[in-house]
Amino acid sequence: MNKKKALGLLVAGLLLGSTRAPTRAPTPTQKKKADREADRRARVLAALPWVRPACQRWGVPVAIVLAVLDVESHGYPGATSPAGARGYMQLMPATAAIYQHPPTNPYDPESNIEGGVHLLADLWAKYGDWWAVFTAYNAGPKRLEKNPKNYRMIYVSEVLARYPIYALVK
Repeated sequence: MNKKKALGLLVAGLLLGSTRAPTRAPTPTQKKKADREADRRARVLAALPWVRPACQRWGVPVAIVLAVLDVESHGYPGATSPAGARGYMQLMPATAAIYQHPPTNPYDPESNIEGGVHLLADLWAKYGDWWAVFTAYNAGPKRLEKNPKNYRMIYVSEVLARYPIYALVK
């Protein structure tokens, strides 16, 4: 095709409103990734019946809790980390003993989420800064107090990246 004809087709496309390039179908890898992401969101949103009342009780935004829950357990209520954190909100046993009631079953969604939200509320009251709250939630308040500038950038970035996904959930 010569330049004049190509330019004519481009102008015709602009005049007719067809300025988009043809859309390609997603590759199988892209489709799998999108399906995994949709499954992950569905698992996280399945926790809403426990998240909403806990957020109302402790005054923590629902989207914050869903973002933390998403990063911590990917929406798996039976998740256990290599460090020993358990449940939706990945509470360590010592933390669960303080915040989770009853502390007998760390995988009970209601008490695990209640404990995690209560902890987030206490950390917010103490620090008043979500970066510090997320760092203390992830690494523990003692680590944060040793070095206040030592934010867990990767963890905090992940939570902040997940927040917009749930920002419209009330």
